Amino acid sequence: MRRVLKPGGTYLFIEHGHAPGESLARWQDRLNPVWRRLAGGCNMNRSIDTLVAQGGFEVRRLERFQHTGPALLSHMYRGFAIG
Repeated sequence: MRRVLKPGGTYLFIEHGHAPGESLARWQDRLNPVWRRLAGGCNMNRSIDTLVAQGGFEVRRLERFQHTGPALLSHMYRGFAIG
């Protein structure tokens, strides 16, 4: 995203990722290698806010919430960051 977003531009994101609960997060870590193969490279155990910040963005707003569906895949991150 840094490559295509103009300097100071807004990056809006919504993504599923690592669950806050320790037990569920451990299951995500265990099952992620199999899930990645089945889901075309998709990861269920990434900390999206950390990845956005490591990508050079300043996270300005972040919401974490539980969406409908299987618990392993329904922990969501939604927010925006400035590039």
